[in-house]
Amino acid sequence: MNGVGERQEVSGHLGQSNSKIDEKGRIVLGEDRAKFLEGGHVLVRGDLGCLEIYPLANWKKRIAEFNDCPDWVQGKQVYRTFVMGTADSTVKMDEGGRLVVPLALREKCRLCDPVNKGPREIVFVGNGLCIQVWSKEDHESFEDNPFGFDEKRAEIIEKAIEKMRPHLKQEVTTK
Repeated sequence: MNGVGERQEVSGHLGQSNSKIDEKGRIVLGEDRAKFLEGGHVLVRGDLGCLEIYPLANWKKRIAEFNDCPDWVQGKQVYRTFVMGTADSTVKMDEGGRLVVPLALREKCRLCDPVNKGPREIVFVGNGLCIQVWSKEDHESFEDNPFGFDEKRAEIIEKAIEKMRPHLKQEVTTK
């Protein structure tokens, strides 16, 4: 059983590859990524602001980290709204291994052109726990300055977790 702050075994999709997301929000996952997500998956705007696709089992572990924190703690409320509130578990893969990312998530994660909502180059990053999907531009910016990327979002996430810490039995793990 994985509790708060326990290390999760990295045993999933790893590495990077480039692809495209089309104007309808479809991304081709490919056989390896699709297999990693067998048994269900959840799409969410992650802590770093990119799209994260979790296998259902890993998502449940992620949520369990916060169970010890009472619901009245402001940090938990903020984190639930800011991150977990963007989660979507209803998106299914089609026969071709394509996943259609809902427009709201595409916009929040900057995976579509902000003006015409058209296609965009993307980067898949497998970290063993989930598959991150970045716009190529955001991924390059993140790699150039990981601790300066989307500083406002990072501050909000850090503050929310800091407010939860006194109420948790163990430390919350973050990516």
